[in-house]
This record gives sequence, structure tokens and C-alpha cells, in this order.
Amino acid sequence: MAEAVVIWSSPSPQACPRFTLADGVNVKPGDPLYVNSSGTLALADANVASAQEVWFSLEHRRENDDENAATCAVAREVLVEDTDAPYTDQALQFLSATAGAITGTNPGAAGAAVIVLGKAYTTSLRYLSAYVNHVEVSAFLAGAAPATAGNYGGIYVADRSLRLVSCREVHRTAGSDGGAVTVNLEKLTTGTAQDSGVNMLSTTFSLKSTAATPVWLGPSATAADTILKPGDSIALKDAGVLTAVADVAVTAVFVDLI
Repeated sequence: MAEAVVIWSSPSPQACPRFTLADGVNVKPGDPLYVNSSGTLALADANVASAQEVWFSLEHRRENDDENAATCAVAREVLVEDTDAPYTDQALQFLSATAGAITGTNPGAAGAAVIVLGKAYTTSLRYLSAYVNHVEVSAFLAGAAPATAGNYGGIYVADRSLRLVSCREVHRTAGSDGGAVTVNLEKLTTGTAQDSGVNMLSTTFSLKSTAATPVWLGPSATAADTILKPGDSIALKDAGVLTAVADVAVTAVFVDLI
């Protein structure tokens, strides 16, 4: 089995900082790390504050390997090659809920933060960066406003190309109608009327789900439906009889195209 290697970094390896590893931390090239409150490197994951300041290991370090094993050089951007070809070509790379891991599977369904760290360019090459720009878009329909269909509408107009990676919804009071009551995130290209666009999510949010309990949904499996171009807008699209629905909040997270 081949070992992953960092074939490019920014800054260059000679200029990269070197930190002391926390006790018990073993790393491989490209592993995500963060500097903890003690000033040492620990394994980053998508469940804690470590997600806010990610570095990537340039080296293979195990305790007691050699006199340098207690320290590790790190960078904020790297290109990692693994000739075993373990990556899914063109898949986004997410900080995993498992400490020290990066995954091609969106971790949002497990309740973890959705932090995109890069993209696989091929099955054997992936680009990782702490600088992937995340754009959060939130909408809130207060009080009884969500019980009226006319209050749902546009919430954002894109000024650059973006990809949807995560969406969450919560409501204070669930709908009481006997039929399905839902809300979706709709993409509208220029000139497209509301309710005539494409749905961006993997399914719809039920406005009859348990009150005060956030629900996460991932993006549509149709990649083109998840991408906004400059001038495209997004809207909340309701369906069903909205009786009793109150205080609805929706937050969508996008990343710049990479």
C-alpha cells in the first residue's frame, strides 16, 4: 500500500511553520490539524472548534520514530498524491467527524459541521485548503408569517459562482394540516418565475416535523441543480396547507466553486 505524499504546499515546505505535536498524536501527510489551547498540534474534526483553523501535515510523524517526531511542519494549502487512488474523482473533500480525517462524504447527516476543505482532481490527487470560502444564507419567517404562502419568496441573489453543500431548517410550531406541508430551496435563473425553478435539496423539509428540532438536508444529487451562477437567485418554496406553522428559520451554506 502506497503512502500519501504532499507534492506541493503553500507556503513552500522550507517556509512552513513547525509545531509541537500534542501527546499521542500521530499524523500522515495531508492530515487535518489545529493548534489547541496548549499551543500544540491536535487532530482536527468537524465536531469541535478545531474546524475553525485547519492546518495540513506535510510529514509522516509517529511518536518515538526519531528525534523530530515531536514536531511537524504544516501548511494551509497542499496538493496530496496517493497512488492507491482512494479518492472519488471531482468529489468535494470535507473535514470529517472522525478526528484527523478528511472524507468525500458530506458529514452533515451525522450532525457535524459541514466544512469543505478542497476537491479531488483525480482518483489519486486532491487539493486541500484552509481558505475555501463558505457563504451562509439565512432566512427567518417570524411568528405566524410562515402560515401564509405569500410570505415565502426570494432570499438571496448570487454575485459569483457558488455550490450548495448544506441546508438546515427549524420551526417553533409544526403545521397541523392532515396533508404534507413542506418547504424547499429553489434555484431561479434570470427571468424564471418563483415556483418554476429547480429544487436544490435532496428532498423537502417537512414543516410537520418535531418542533424546535433542527433538520439537515444535503444538496440534490443532480450537480447542476446545486450550482448558482452570478445573477441566479434562491427562494423558499412552500407546498401544502400551512395552517399553524410558526417561526421558520432556514440556513443554507454554499462554497465558491473550486
